[in-house]
Amino acid sequence: MKTHHERPGKSLSKTAESPLRGFRALRVFPLVALLAACRLPLAPAPPPRPTAATRPTPTATPRPEITYERSPTALIVEADTLSGKESGAPGSHVPALRLYGDGFVVYAGEPAPANLGTDAIVMTGHFSGEEIQDILWFIHEAGFFDLQEPTSPSADADIASISVNLARRSHRVQVYAPGSEGAPEAFIRVYERLTELRPTDAIPFEPDWGTLYARPFTGQVSDVVHWPEEMGVNLADAAAGVTLQGETFKRVRHLLSGRPGRQAYRDDDSLYQLWLRVDWPRRLPLSHLLGGILESPREFEGQEVTVVGYYRGWDLLGEANTSPPVTRSDWVIADATGAVYVSAASAAPASLPFGPGSGNDLWRVLRLSGVVRLTAGGQPYLEADQVQFAEADEGPAVPEPAPLVELAPPTVALHRTGGIAGLVQHLYIYDDGRFVAEDDKRGQRGEGALKAEEWDRLWASFEEIGFFDLDNQYGLGCPDCFVYVITVRQGERVKAVRTFDGSVPKDLEKILTSLVTLLNQGLEGE
Repeated sequence: MKTHHERPGKSLSKTAESPLRGFRALRVFPLVALLAACRLPLAPAPPPRPTAATRPTPTATPRPEITYERSPTALIVEADTLSGKESGAPGSHVPALRLYGDGFVVYAGEPAPANLGTDAIVMTGHFSGEEIQDILWFIHEAGFFDLQEPTSPSADADIASISVNLARRSHRVQVYAPGSEGAPEAFIRVYERLTELRPTDAIPFEPDWGTLYARPFTGQVSDVVHWPEEMGVNLADAAAGVTLQGETFKRVRHLLSGRPGRQAYRDDDSLYQLWLRVDWPRRLPLSHLLGGILESPREFEGQEVTVVGYYRGWDLLGEANTSPPVTRSDWVIADATGAVYVSAASAAPASLPFGPGSGNDLWRVLRLSGVVRLTAGGQPYLEADQVQFAEADEGPAVPEPAPLVELAPPTVALHRTGGIAGLVQHLYIYDDGRFVAEDDKRGQRGEGALKAEEWDRLWASFEEIGFFDLDNQYGLGCPDCFVYVITVRQGERVKAVRTFDGSVPKDLEKILTSLVTLLNQGLEGE
C-alpha cells in the first residue's frame, strides 16, 4: 500500500490535560485556606508549626525504571498514520515518530514533494534517558497496554498505529478512522503526545545519496522536461534503480525539486516518470524481542507481541535450527536477536507474496503481530494475527519469481554468500532428486535432476559423517570469504551447519564440493 504522511494535529482531537494545571491547584489551595483562617477573629490559635530543624524532609517515591533495549537499532516506540487512499511514490512515506533505544528519534516534519524521496522533511534528534522514561511512563499510565485492536477496518479509512517494544513486553494498536468519535481516548492521548514530541537538538536530515527509479510514463502528461545529458544517467537503465551520490545526486534532486509527480521526463524518444528513494537514518529497524523469547519462553507464553524482522522462509539460513512446531509449512522470522517459527496455521493470511522455499526474499522485512505459544516440549513459536511488510515496496513493480516445483521444504539446501563479488546463491534438492539453483544478485535461476544413484550417493555421504551430530558452526568469517550454510531435513529432524572458507571441517569438504558443483551446474545450464 502506498501511503502519505497525515498531519496528526488535523485528524486527532486534543483530550490530554496539561499536567501543570493540577500541580498549580495543589500549591494554591493550602495558601488560600490559611489566609481565610487568619481573617476570622474568633478562630483558635493554630498549633505550633514545626521549625526547620524539626520539619521532616519530604521524600518523593521514585518510579521504577521501565526497562527497554538500549541498542541503536532497537525500535522502542513508533507512531504513525497511513492514508487509506494510495498516494505518493513507493517507499516515500516518513513515519510520524520513531524512537530508538539509544535515544535517537526520527520524525516527519513539513510536507515535501514525494518525488524527492520522502513525503515529508525528515527530522532527527535525541532524547535523554530521563526523557525516554517520562515518555514510557506516560504511555503506561494512559492505559495503552490495556487497549485492544479493532478487527474490522473501514474501507479507505485512515489507520493510526502505535507500537511499543519494551524488554519484556511488546504491544501494538491500530485504530481505523482515528478522527471519529469512536476512537479510544487512551489511544488519542498517547498518539497526540508522541506526535508532538520535539527534541531540543532537532535538525533536518540532508541526504547525500539516493536511488533514482524510472518507469515508462503512462496516463495524462502535465508537462515534459528534457532529461539533461550532463546528468550522466541513462533513464532506460534506471528501471531497477541507479544509485546516485555527491554532485550527481544533488543535481538530480534539484531538477526534481518542486515538480509534481505527473511530470514526464524525455530521454531519447521515450517518456519516463521519475522518483528518488532516499534512505533516512535507521529506516528499517528490527525488533530486539525474539532473543528474549528464546531465552525465557515461559515468561512470554500467551503474550501479544509485535516483531519486525527478516522473512526466512523454511529456515533457509538455519537460524531457528529446529523442527517446525505445528506444520511442515511453518516459516521463520528473524529479528536482531534471534529467529522463531511462525505457525502456517495462524489466523493471519498464509499466502505470503513469495515462496518459503525460495531465497529471493530472505531480506524482506516484515512486521508481525501475534501471540507467543509453546509446544508440549517448551519450544516457542508465534501464532500470527497480522503479517505485513514493514516498508512500502520500492521501485517499479517486478514479476514474482517462478514458484518451485511443489510447495514442500527441500531435503537438502545450500546457501553460499559473500566472496569478493558479494554473491547470494542458493541450491535446493528435493526428495525425488530434483534441484533448483538461484543467484539473487545476477537474477539467475536453473533447474535439473539428479539420477537415482547420484542422489543415493549424496544422501549416503550425509549419513556416513553423522551430519545431524555435527556442531552448528565451524570457524569464523573473514574478509571476502564465502559463508556456507547446509541445511538437511529428515522427517521431523532439521539440522543446519554454518562454515566458512578456510574453516570447512575435513568430513564436510567432500559434501560441500559436491553441492557447490551442483549449484554451479544449475546456474550454468539455466
